[in-house]
Amino acid sequence: MKGQLMASEENEKQAKTGNKKSSEKKSNNKQAKTTLKKTIKNPFVYIGTIIILVLTIIAFVLIPSISSGTSASGKIPSFGSWNGNPIQYTSGSYFAEQVSQINDYLRQQGLDETQSQLYAYQVWRLAYQNTVIRTAILDSAKRSGMKISEETIDEEVSKNSQFQVDGKFSLEKYNSTSAATRLSIRNRIREDMLIQNYYNDLMSASPSTAEIEFVASMAKPQRAIQYVNISYADFPAEETLEWAKSHESLFRTIGLSKITISTSEKDAKKVLAQIKANSLSFEDAAKSHSKDIYADKGGDMGTRTFYDLKSEFLDEKDAENLMSLKKGEISPVYKQTGNTWAFYQINSESSPPDFSKQSVLDEVKSYIFDKEKSVLESWALAKANEFKAETMNTSFESAAKITGLQVKSA
Repeated sequence: MKGQLMASEENEKQAKTGNKKSSEKKSNNKQAKTTLKKTIKNPFVYIGTIIILVLTIIAFVLIPSISSGTSASGKIPSFGSWNGNPIQYTSGSYFAEQVSQINDYLRQQGLDETQSQLYAYQVWRLAYQNTVIRTAILDSAKRSGMKISEETIDEEVSKNSQFQVDGKFSLEKYNSTSAATRLSIRNRIREDMLIQNYYNDLMSASPSTAEIEFVASMAKPQRAIQYVNISYADFPAEETLEWAKSHESLFRTIGLSKITISTSEKDAKKVLAQIKANSLSFEDAAKSHSKDIYADKGGDMGTRTFYDLKSEFLDEKDAENLMSLKKGEISPVYKQTGNTWAFYQINSESSPPDFSKQSVLDEVKSYIFDKEKSVLESWALAKANEFKAETMNTSFESAAKITGLQVKSA
């Protein structure tokens, strides 16, 4: 009897719950129908919205994904342009970052494709607008002559979290990053600082009466000056290649693993002896004894370039000796910078650089900018003398055109 009463009560609870859920379902269906009716109150607007959504998906989602960011001709398609500068969606670009960030933000606010028929359009539209604004500001800053000094960029690079260990700048971590990545970070910092300075100037305090009078006086008759600007950034690709070929040994590459000992040379030789006696593998020795950033990876340094590698050695001859070893060989112990001792295992033998690859030429150019400023200075001076010689025989504008320079006024 007690069991029947409990079953009866349970059935009654389930019936009430079922009725409640049924009521809620009817209410939700009624609300959805009401919303749908409101949405399609004007069928032409509804149909137009669907058409725009389809075009948006085709233009912004399907085409980029099918073509992997390039057209049939191999060129990256442009969404538009600003003053001749194309607005393009490529992996790692500001445009791509904006699409990702806006999408994440809207989803955090509870919005997605189910909430709005134009969700994808809104994401891409906002990302495109932000990219256009950024491009316009950078273009305006460039035309106005606004610049960021290399020293300022160096200071900001040292604060970048990618190059810090325990809150301090790590030269070792910086040198282990590829030159192309370092150049990309420097360019992004330069652009961000240009935009920051642009807004600071735009939002600065209103000028004083004296400043207004000074600016007004600038409209009075004055001498106009024409000049040409020779920028290091215009250092020609053929000059880069020619310099690279004459310094080919700097850009040899080699695959290495490394063990660094910080206590003494004796301790380093002791670990090396254990490895050569096959009582300890190189990888295990690196994980248990090495004191550098490669220890967790069994000492694997990946592929290193000679100019970068030689900076670790007190004697460049030791670096040359290391480059001559064969695959699988283990080097002797070398005394290195920072009062440490290290030895290496050759994972792949030294190979010459392939200057037909743009990434290698980019690394060469980055090396010239960082360590061979005299090369740039010599080129710029030669270019200036070439221009000066032309002005002796023709007009200022014609001389600039012949030497590939642009005339500016001040």
